[in-house]
Amino acid sequence: MKEINLKIKSLYILAVILCLGIINLDAQSLKSDDFSTNLDNWIIVNPNRSSTVGIVNGDVQLKASIANGGSDLWSTTNHNAPRILQRVNPCGNFRVETKLKVDFNQAYQGAGTIIVRGQEANSEDEVRICHYLYRGYEFFRFISLAGLDFENPNSPGYNDLIKYDKNFIYFSLESKNKYLYRKYSIDGVNWILMDSLYNEDKIYYVGLSAASQKWGSTPAADLVANFEYWKVSADT
Repeated sequence: MKEINLKIKSLYILAVILCLGIINLDAQSLKSDDFSTNLDNWIIVNPNRSSTVGIVNGDVQLKASIANGGSDLWSTTNHNAPRILQRVNPCGNFRVETKLKVDFNQAYQGAGTIIVRGQEANSEDEVRICHYLYRGYEFFRFISLAGLDFENPNSPGYNDLIKYDKNFIYFSLESKNKYLYRKYSIDGVNWILMDSLYNEDKIYYVGLSAASQKWGSTPAADLVANFEYWKVSADT
């Protein structure tokens, strides 16, 4: 009996150590990438066989196809958008940064950074956390599939928009001590804080995605999104 209790106690202590980040088994999963060679550092999730993911001219290119029902990340349509993911320590801190280059050609297209709160990479519990969404060159400050608690009731919600008129944007996402800090930039140097969100849910993956979906009578077209780099600059 003593031996069994000792093993249980040891497992509990190990779980606490991992969760506190004292031993970080996932630290090597989150890596910077200039997309110059391959996607060996990434998990590719691409349920729509007509969508594509690959390296093109030094960028990672995600093509979201409207074929086969479309490529969305939304609870009322589908979770078929192409995305690439890296695993993170669900109890750790991280900061990632990317540059998105995209020419929207139809409404209801979007691309940017996502987080996944499910333990499997293809989990449908994902959040489009920093997304540039086309609605006449406006992008949503916040898009959530399952909802995150805001730090305060005045923090931007789903329908809050920032007008934007460029075909590129920089995104930064930092997870630190249960807070998510979302920023954007037009030059990759000077960052504008969109908001800070309190988040008690564990994050298992972070990555990039692109989506294009037909809504009602709105015409639809494929979307090609290019990400120039992926920079990891904090502990994971």
